[in-house]
Amino acid sequence: MATDSSDRLYVCDPGNNQFPNSRVVVFRQQSFTLPNGATAAAVLSGLNQPQGIYVSPLTGEIWITNTGGNQIGRFPLYETLFQSPVANLSQATAVIAAPAPLAITLDAFDNLIVAEGGNRVTFYYAKLTFQSPASYNSQPLAPGMLAILYQLGKPFSLTPDSAQAYPWPMTLSDLQVTVGGIPAPIFRVDASAINFQVPMTAPGSGNPEFLVRRASTGEIVAAALIPMNTSNPGFFTTSATGDGTVAAINDDGTVNSSSSPSRGDMSFRSI
Repeated sequence: MATDSSDRLYVCDPGNNQFPNSRVVVFRQQSFTLPNGATAAAVLSGLNQPQGIYVSPLTGEIWITNTGGNQIGRFPLYETLFQSPVANLSQATAVIAAPAPLAITLDAFDNLIVAEGGNRVTFYYAKLTFQSPASYNSQPLAPGMLAILYQLGKPFSLTPDSAQAYPWPMTLSDLQVTVGGIPAPIFRVDASAINFQVPMTAPGSGNPEFLVRRASTGEIVAAALIPMNTSNPGFFTTSATGDGTVAAINDDGTVNSSSSPSRGDMSFRSI
């Protein structure tokens, strides 16, 4: 059972599998008549032996373990889900495959925790995606390049901040990014994205784990295995239009300019 902020009661009923209520919400599988003249407010059909339900106190989203279907379903809040009295599994905003999920809850940060028949307890974190801030491509990342991390589906809700000096900090707005366990410099945090530099010592191949954590609590905010390559060129310019002098820092730490051009092997880091 679960309740929401409007004091509705949500009850999983694996014997019938539908979703009724007159301030009670019941999950059942087939049509039914509630005893004692109770009135159902709404019905969610198409489920298979649901065992667990949780309503997020932060967003009002409804999480259900569709146990017989080996799935976890995320549904929108009650008022959005039930535009009509009857909804079904196809209205889930996300479906996660899971082996016989039984009980479900969310931690204080809205991360999903599930008791499963196959894996005992599984923790689910929001998935990251990425792109180059210079060319906006989604080719594999490379050591030393600048990149943007953002969350798939529901966007981040972060506190914006910017690094005030170079070298950039490893912690900004209480966030840390690691690539295969290697801390990454962060130069700007936006409300829905993190702008950072892939560590120079990060691997140039494979799919290392990218983790975003809160420094103060150790909470994993989002995670993903992201492909890497040895290079993915993309240059910024001082005019911010794509034309003119490259905005870069030379190997000796000076800002690249006509009076301090890059030399030798032309190696520099874009900024």
